[in-house]
Amino acid sequence: MTLAHLEKNRSLGSASMLVGKQRLLGVFVVDAGANGAWTEDSRARVEHQLASALRWLESQAAAHNVALEFEHACAPAEASACTCSTRIDEQDPASGPHHSGWQNQVVTDLLGASNSVSSAWNSLFERNGLGTPVTAGRSVLFFVRRWHPSIAFPFHRGAHPDFEKERGIIYDMGGLQDGQPHLDSQIAHEILHLYGAIDLAEEKLPAETPELRRAILANTAPQEVMNKPTQAPIASYLVGDLTSYLVGWLDRPPNWLLASMASA
Repeated sequence: MTLAHLEKNRSLGSASMLVGKQRLLGVFVVDAGANGAWTEDSRARVEHQLASALRWLESQAAAHNVALEFEHACAPAEASACTCSTRIDEQDPASGPHHSGWQNQVVTDLLGASNSVSSAWNSLFERNGLGTPVTAGRSVLFFVRRWHPSIAFPFHRGAHPDFEKERGIIYDMGGLQDGQPHLDSQIAHEILHLYGAIDLAEEKLPAETPELRRAILANTAPQEVMNKPTQAPIASYLVGDLTSYLVGWLDRPPNWLLASMASA
């Protein structure tokens, strides 16, 4: 792992830096493998957690003297969720979460005409009142009703156009007892991924560069949201200096990281 590896998703795509005006669309999805339908109540609870995550990110940016303002919407407006006739098979790399097929079904259901994520990207935001200003970063979160680790798809240069759009999947049951009580920290975690942040949990850091790995672990606070989210109320978390650099809140890497690179 090198500095270039850490920075591979930094300043790329629409969601390049988490500064200024940002627009996020949340899309509720029921696929063939859903654990029940989204209801008005379960969706409302998740929408509350989404709003909490966005306000928390704004406050964390402000603590770094960075202006950040999210505008967001949730869809569909006229139903509890979009439908997907196939199951998002998390065990199948060919038709699983990363595959555009199910996402294109959702977009088609949402917009009422055959579309792909790429071709309908502007329409997704325009139809949901978010417009398409050049100065705003844009991302989409799909909310899927079952248990599975949530996933972020940051911008990937050179990929098929359907994958050059920052999207993520948030899995949750949405109920008072079934849903994650601290889902807002997980949502914030995945949004930060879309803007270039990396996982900082010990088990997710590569082992091939032990000096850098030790430096990151030594300088990652337990309450860093890129470490282990969902363990406590979101107010207990923070965005550390490495994450702040990767999402554009700091202009240069932290000194401890540069020192580790120099000695490696």
